[in-house]
Amino acid sequence: AGAYVLGALTPADRSAYERHLATCARCREEVAQLAGLPGLLGRLDAEVALGVGEEPKAPPLLLDSVLNRARAERQRNGRRTRWHRAGVLLAAACLAILAGLGVGVVGGSGAARPVVAALSPVDRDAPVAAVVGYWAN
Repeated sequence: AGAYVLGALTPADRSAYERHLATCARCREEVAQLAGLPGLLGRLDAEVALGVGEEPKAPPLLLDSVLNRARAERQRNGRRTRWHRAGVLLAAACLAILAGLGVGVVGGSGAARPVVAALSPVDRDAPVAAVVGYWAN
């Protein structure tokens, strides 16, 4: 549709495309959307139009300035990261020590107590009853 609107098709291609437009609503809609494009492009200065898409030239000292700033920031963050890592390791060590002390206090020194359960066969129609208890030595 763009080549048609800009007049970039050969006469044979143009007539074939116009025959297609007669049967294709989607392409007619695209042509309608692009119809104002030639007028807008006509307003552009030729030098500006030729420069579209080129990457702008950065001032020569800009790259050095940006790289120096990035290096300084990396050094500052590196120092901060080392202190942060040391603090996290210290906190983790303290928690491990406290957890060990807590297990010793709560768990006591005795061995784990066994679980006692007793099952006995019953008649199929017997009522169900359960006795649950905790027997300490």
